[in-house]
Amino acid sequence: MIKNNENEWIVYKFYYSKNFKAVTKIDELRFPKERIGKLKPKDAELIWLNLLMTNIEFLPNMETIRYKFGKPHIDFDKGERGISRNKKHILDGIGYKVYVRNGKIENSFSFDNPEFYLKHYPKVDELISYNELLSVMKKEFSF
Repeated sequence: MIKNNENEWIVYKFYYSKNFKAVTKIDELRFPKERIGKLKPKDAELIWLNLLMTNIEFLPNMETIRYKFGKPHIDFDKGERGISRNKKHILDGIGYKVYVRNGKIENSFSFDNPEFYLKHYPKVDELISYNELLSVMKKEFSF
């Protein structure tokens, strides 16, 4: 989501395929300033603020929070005690990469299917934020 020199907001959605390292499709969405037929103008500034409320500027990669998945327990294996965790992993190919810049603050992160993980780990704050981010994007951009 970009605010250009003409003070217009534009959203770009980039699509990737696991088979290619490059972008396979780009969708562009412009916000009408006036009603066009049945299309009502959207408040792009409000959408941007809703995106910022998801902590998008500070969210980490999912890999850095995986230690929060699964409850640790003491395991006795082959005569030795140790700590282990049972974790769920999903391999459905759903993943997201996010790049954001708000003034001087920049962040980029990636995450996999947060809806699945949130069902199993509902107390992980970052998963809640990933899901809130997706909710805003689905609602406002038909993501």
